[in-house]
Amino acid sequence: MDTWAGQLQAQWPLLAIGSGCLVVGVFCWQLAGIAKAYSETSKVENRISQLEKRLDSVISARNAADEASATARSLLKLRPPASQTRLLAEIAKITPSGSWSVMQWQQPGPETLEITLKGSALDAAAVVNAWEQSPLMQDVTPISSNRPDELVLRARLTPAAETAE
Repeated sequence: MDTWAGQLQAQWPLLAIGSGCLVVGVFCWQLAGIAKAYSETSKVENRISQLEKRLDSVISARNAADEASATARSLLKLRPPASQTRLLAEIAKITPSGSWSVMQWQQPGPETLEITLKGSALDAAAVVNAWEQSPLMQDVTPISSNRPDELVLRARLTPAAETAE
Protein backbone atom coordinates (compact mmCIF):
# COMPACT_ATOMS: atom_id res chain seq x y z
CA MET A 1 0.00 0.00 0.00
CA ASP A 2 2.90 2.22 0.65
CA THR A 3 3.77 2.14 -2.92
CA TRP A 4 0.30 3.05 -4.06
CA ALA A 5 0.15 5.99 -1.68
CA GLY A 6 3.61 6.99 -2.70
CA GLN A 7 2.74 6.87 -6.34
CA LEU A 8 -0.41 8.90 -5.67
CA GLN A 9 1.57 11.46 -3.74
CA ALA A 10 4.11 11.65 -6.55
CA GLN A 11 1.32 12.15 -9.10
CA TRP A 12 -0.62 14.63 -6.88
CA PRO A 13 0.59 17.81 -8.67
CA LEU A 14 -0.28 16.28 -12.03
CA LEU A 15 -3.73 15.21 -10.80
CA ALA A 16 -4.33 18.67 -9.33
CA ILE A 17 -3.37 20.35 -12.61
CA GLY A 18 -5.57 17.88 -14.57
CA SER A 19 -8.53 18.43 -12.24
CA GLY A 20 -8.03 22.18 -12.39
CA CYS A 21 -7.91 22.07 -16.17
CA LEU A 22 -11.09 19.97 -16.19
CA VAL A 23 -12.89 22.46 -13.90
CA VAL A 24 -11.66 25.41 -15.98
CA GLY A 25 -12.74 23.58 -19.17
CA VAL A 26 -16.25 22.95 -17.81
CA PHE A 27 -16.46 26.58 -16.64
CA CYS A 28 -15.34 27.84 -20.07
CA TRP A 29 -17.81 25.53 -21.79
CA GLN A 30 -20.64 26.93 -19.62
CA LEU A 31 -19.41 30.47 -20.21
CA ALA A 32 -19.37 29.84 -23.97
CA GLY A 33 -22.97 28.53 -23.77
CA ILE A 34 -24.06 31.66 -21.90
CA ALA A 35 -22.27 33.89 -24.41
CA LYS A 36 -23.94 32.06 -27.30
CA ALA A 37 -27.37 32.37 -25.66
CA TYR A 38 -26.79 36.10 -25.11
CA SER A 39 -25.71 36.48 -28.74
CA GLU A 40 -28.80 34.61 -30.01
CA THR A 41 -31.06 36.66 -27.72
CA SER A 42 -29.52 39.84 -29.06
CA LYS A 43 -30.06 38.69 -32.66
CA VAL A 44 -33.69 37.77 -31.93
CA GLU A 45 -34.37 41.10 -30.22
CA ASN A 46 -32.82 42.94 -33.16
CA ARG A 47 -34.98 40.95 -35.60
CA ILE A 48 -38.07 41.64 -33.49
CA SER A 49 -37.41 45.38 -33.55
CA GLN A 50 -37.00 45.25 -37.35
CA LEU A 51 -40.25 43.34 -37.71
CA GLU A 52 -42.02 45.75 -35.35
CA LYS A 53 -40.93 48.66 -37.54
CA ARG A 54 -42.34 46.90 -40.61
CA LEU A 55 -45.47 45.95 -38.73
CA ASP A 56 -45.93 49.53 -37.52
CA SER A 57 -45.82 50.74 -41.12
CA VAL A 58 -48.34 48.07 -42.13
CA ILE A 59 -50.62 48.99 -39.23
CA SER A 60 -50.31 52.68 -40.09
CA ALA A 61 -51.17 51.95 -43.71
CA ARG A 62 -54.13 49.82 -42.61
CA ASN A 63 -55.42 52.58 -40.32
CA ALA A 64 -55.03 55.14 -43.10
CA ALA A 65 -56.92 52.83 -45.48
CA ASP A 66 -59.69 52.34 -42.92
CA GLU A 67 -59.99 56.11 -42.45
CA ALA A 68 -60.04 56.66 -46.22
CA SER A 69 -62.69 53.96 -46.60
CA ALA A 70 -64.83 55.56 -43.89
CA THR A 71 -64.45 58.95 -45.58
CA ALA A 72 -65.43 57.45 -48.94
CA ARG A 73 -68.47 55.74 -47.40
CA SER A 74 -69.57 58.98 -45.73
CA LEU A 75 -69.19 60.84 -49.03
CA LEU A 76 -71.11 58.14 -50.90
CA LYS A 77 -73.98 58.58 -48.45
CA LEU A 78 -74.31 62.16 -49.70
CA ARG A 79 -75.15 60.92 -53.20
CA PRO A 80 -78.80 60.81 -54.06
CA PRO A 81 -80.07 57.24 -54.24
CA ALA A 82 -80.97 57.60 -57.91
CA SER A 83 -80.71 60.32 -60.52
CA GLN A 84 -83.75 62.46 -61.28
CA THR A 85 -83.95 61.16 -64.84
CA ARG A 86 -83.80 57.56 -63.67
CA LEU A 87 -86.56 58.20 -61.14
CA LEU A 88 -88.74 59.96 -63.71
CA ALA A 89 -88.25 57.12 -66.19
CA GLU A 90 -89.08 54.56 -63.49
CA ILE A 91 -92.25 56.43 -62.50
CA ALA A 92 -93.37 56.72 -66.12
CA LYS A 93 -92.76 52.99 -66.58
CA ILE A 94 -94.47 51.69 -63.42
CA THR A 95 -97.39 54.07 -62.91
CA PRO A 96 -100.58 52.42 -64.18
CA SER A 97 -101.56 53.70 -67.58
CA GLY A 98 -104.17 56.35 -67.88
CA SER A 99 -104.38 60.06 -68.38
CA TRP A 100 -102.08 61.46 -65.72
CA SER A 101 -99.28 63.97 -65.59
CA VAL A 102 -96.71 65.05 -63.03
CA MET A 103 -97.75 68.41 -61.62
CA GLN A 104 -95.13 68.77 -58.91
CA TRP A 105 -91.83 67.00 -58.19
CA GLN A 106 -90.15 67.61 -54.84
CA GLN A 107 -87.27 65.99 -53.10
CA PRO A 108 -87.34 67.46 -49.57
CA GLY A 109 -84.45 65.26 -48.51
CA PRO A 110 -81.90 63.06 -50.26
CA GLU A 111 -83.99 59.95 -49.60
CA THR A 112 -87.53 61.34 -49.87
CA LEU A 113 -89.53 62.00 -53.00
CA GLU A 114 -92.93 63.74 -53.13
CA ILE A 115 -94.85 63.81 -56.38
CA THR A 116 -98.20 65.31 -57.24
CA LEU A 117 -99.97 63.49 -60.06
CA LYS A 118 -102.95 65.01 -61.83
CA GLY A 119 -105.42 63.00 -63.79
CA SER A 120 -108.93 61.68 -63.94
CA ALA A 121 -109.78 58.46 -62.11
CA LEU A 122 -106.40 57.97 -60.44
CA ASP A 123 -106.50 54.80 -58.35
CA ALA A 124 -104.31 55.57 -55.32
CA ALA A 125 -104.06 51.91 -54.24
CA ALA A 126 -102.94 50.76 -57.71
CA VAL A 127 -100.34 53.53 -57.98
CA VAL A 128 -98.99 52.84 -54.46
CA ASN A 129 -98.84 49.10 -55.19
CA ALA A 130 -97.00 49.67 -58.49
CA TRP A 131 -94.50 52.05 -56.91
CA GLU A 132 -93.84 49.65 -54.03
CA GLN A 133 -92.76 47.04 -56.61
CA SER A 134 -90.00 49.33 -57.85
CA PRO A 135 -86.46 48.64 -56.61
CA LEU A 136 -85.93 52.40 -56.37
CA MET A 137 -88.74 53.21 -53.91
CA GLN A 138 -89.96 51.99 -50.53
CA ASP A 139 -92.63 53.01 -48.02
CA VAL A 140 -94.87 54.67 -50.62
CA THR A 141 -97.77 56.51 -48.98
CA PRO A 142 -100.54 58.64 -50.43
CA ILE A 143 -100.98 62.07 -48.88
CA SER A 144 -104.38 63.71 -48.89
CA SER A 145 -104.89 66.35 -51.51
CA ASN A 146 -107.34 69.24 -51.55
CA ARG A 147 -108.35 68.46 -55.11
CA PRO A 148 -110.14 65.31 -56.25
CA ASP A 149 -108.18 65.05 -59.50
CA GLU A 150 -104.77 65.13 -57.75
CA LEU A 151 -102.84 62.41 -56.00
CA VAL A 152 -99.87 63.33 -53.81
CA LEU A 153 -97.46 60.48 -53.07
CA ARG A 154 -94.45 60.32 -50.78
CA ALA A 155 -91.84 57.60 -51.19
CA ARG A 156 -88.59 56.81 -49.47
CA LEU A 157 -85.91 56.24 -52.06
CA THR A 158 -83.89 53.06 -51.78
CA PRO A 159 -80.23 53.86 -51.01
CA ALA A 160 -77.88 53.35 -53.94
CA ALA A 161 -75.99 50.55 -52.15
CA GLU A 162 -79.22 48.55 -51.78
CA THR A 163 -80.20 48.88 -55.44
CA ALA A 164 -76.74 47.70 -56.56
CA GLU A 165 -77.16 44.32 -54.83
